[in-house]
Amino acid sequence: MEQEQLSKEAPNPQTNHARLTFRAKALENISSSEVFRQRLAVRSLTPWFALSVLGIIVFSILLWSIFGKIPVTVEGQGILLRRREAPGQPPEISNFVASGEGRINQLLVLEGDSVQAGQVLGMIDQPDLKLQLRNKNRELKELISQQDALADLEGKSTNLTQNAISIKKDTIKAEIKSLQERASFIKNTKLKSLQVQRQGLNSQLSRIQELVNLQENKVSRTEPLVKEGAISEASFIQIKEEAIKTENTLSQINSDVEKVDVDIATTEEEYQNTIDRIANLAAQINELDSQFINVDLQDRTRNEERKLKIQSIKGEISLLELTLRQRSQIISPYSGIILDMLASEGQVVQVGTPIGQIQLNKSPSIPLTAVMYFTPGDGKKVIPGMKVSVTPDTVKREEYGGIKGQVFSVTPYPVSEQSAQEYTGDKTIAEALTEKGRKIEAIIQLETDANAPSGYVWTASKGPSFRITSGSIAAGYVTLEENPPITYVIPILRKWTGLY
Repeated sequence: MEQEQLSKEAPNPQTNHARLTFRAKALENISSSEVFRQRLAVRSLTPWFALSVLGIIVFSILLWSIFGKIPVTVEGQGILLRRREAPGQPPEISNFVASGEGRINQLLVLEGDSVQAGQVLGMIDQPDLKLQLRNKNRELKELISQQDALADLEGKSTNLTQNAISIKKDTIKAEIKSLQERASFIKNTKLKSLQVQRQGLNSQLSRIQELVNLQENKVSRTEPLVKEGAISEASFIQIKEEAIKTENTLSQINSDVEKVDVDIATTEEEYQNTIDRIANLAAQINELDSQFINVDLQDRTRNEERKLKIQSIKGEISLLELTLRQRSQIISPYSGIILDMLASEGQVVQVGTPIGQIQLNKSPSIPLTAVMYFTPGDGKKVIPGMKVSVTPDTVKREEYGGIKGQVFSVTPYPVSEQSAQEYTGDKTIAEALTEKGRKIEAIIQLETDANAPSGYVWTASKGPSFRITSGSIAAGYVTLEENPPITYVIPILRKWTGLY
């Protein structure tokens, strides 16, 4: 082997000869037994040298115990995320959820797919809503058919009713006209004629009454003359007969006056009855006009009611269609990349059930932020401004240390799992970080380094050769204080000596 190695050297013959000569001499010296019989010379160290070394060590330890620093840290678990661009904005990793209850019959995306806000990611079967929609469409079709049929029939019925009302109105108007003519005749002819008769009879009655008075005076004057024989009894009887005849005429005229008065009263009553009949017929015409309008109004009202019902059914159908779209479609709330699918086709889901996770399209220029969770006992000691070392689970702490950071904010009270889920966007991660309990939440700002491969400043080295990405689970070590080592020794000495 040694010769093979020598043969592989440069092919210079002089060099090869010198090397072979040196090697031969060396082998000759080693083979000589006298070399091994020579004694080694051992030199002893002075005590002062050992004491000096020990003193230096003790003094160094003393200096370190006084001026050295031992950090006091608390550990928390968290996740690396890009911070929100503004308050109220969604976290970088968000869930897309089921908007309705049912069975998933189709998923349209896979892990790693790029999606846009509002994009349909899957379909959920909604048999109940589909059945309601079919029933409403059937009801709408029946109502439209009824509307077309009833509108024609009711229109004909309305026309017939209005024609009958018009005929009845014409008949009543003709009767009113006849009664008006009769009333005019009664008032202007018959009643005036009776009044003229009454006036004539009144004149006759006055004349006859005067004649009766004269004849009664004549009878009363001639009756003594008959007893005296101045006038014959036949002449007296004739005078008396004329007086009786005149009284009979007066009675007849009074009877005629009473008869004319009765006729006048009857005629006036007839006139009033005619006027009342005309007013009654006029009221009937007004009633018929109302009926005419009401028939048309009722027809329009029924037609409008059916139209309103049709519009109401159309509104219900539109609402059902909108509800069906909302509940049957799984919509992406944000633009980003599908990180994980949490449900599969055929699975029955409830409203709000997470279907998958989306990593939002955050700007790469936004640095990562560590969201850390501490037990209440440890978290209450953390205050903003403290130094932090954050080690992602993708690197070894003993090799790279951790990313340097600083506490930005700390919640005053322990937060719930729901609050952690709202920030991290994942229920499983929130459960793991909070251990299904309440933890103090702290936001850690990380120091960036554009020249480092990872993009951040590390405590023990330049960090790994790969980029640190969002969504990495990490451990955080917050430096509460840095104490000299001697402060830990003094309490032990006090305990040993009993000095408190």
